[in-house]
Amino acid sequence: LHKAIRRQRQMCIRDSYWSAEYTLTDLMELISALHASGAIRKADGTPAELNKLVRTFELLLNVSFKNPDRCRNATLNRKVNVTKFLDALKQALVERSQR
Repeated sequence: LHKAIRRQRQMCIRDSYWSAEYTLTDLMELISALHASGAIRKADGTPAELNKLVRTFELLLNVSFKNPDRCRNATLNRKVNVTKFLDALKQALVERSQR
């Protein structure tokens, strides 16, 4: 059973890519929000560590953050449009729900 699950994960990961339409800063905004909310947990119920979330998304979407801490700090220290990407996601979902 575990081998089958691993094989399925590898197939899914291999075929998923972060769109060139969006930046790694956009992705970090999403990861940071998930981390801050505690929405993603480890098996024992404790919040997932940020560095593990970053690595998971890197593997899932075939990307690489050269300096995740710097990217996260840049995301959190924005003076304008702090949640630009999250706002765009929300808008896309609202528009989709109204079709």
